[in-house]
Amino acid sequence: MKGNAMEEKRNIGVYICQCGSNISDYVDVEKVREEVAKINHVSISKTTMFACADATQNEIVQDIQENNLDAIVVASCSPKLHLDTFKNVAERAGLNPYNYVQVNIREQCSWAHSDKPVQATEKAIQLVKAGIARVGYSEA
Repeated sequence: MKGNAMEEKRNIGVYICQCGSNISDYVDVEKVREEVAKINHVSISKTTMFACADATQNEIVQDIQENNLDAIVVASCSPKLHLDTFKNVAERAGLNPYNYVQVNIREQCSWAHSDKPVQATEKAIQLVKAGIARVGYSEA
């Protein structure tokens, strides 16, 4: 490995999806956004109503190009549904699709812990931080 990969990825964009209310009814997505925005190398931290919507995909492409993002993390639903969606977004923007990580906060946080929104939010923060670390150390 050449040097520290995290040192090479200076601009990471993070997008936290509300999934309508599927996520935001149980996870405080604004708190997640605020917490991950504090992380070194996170240049963009945004919430979105539907990350998979065409308008949001186009916004992510624009953010990647205008801000020279090295990597993106999308916190939303299952990668089974949208892994390819956001890999394609990365490719459309000229970003290596392996510099994209999807974090499943719908099934793993909001649905699994719908009776405990504070804990669901804390878990979401930790999962998104892990996604940021993962993409930060990617050698792609």
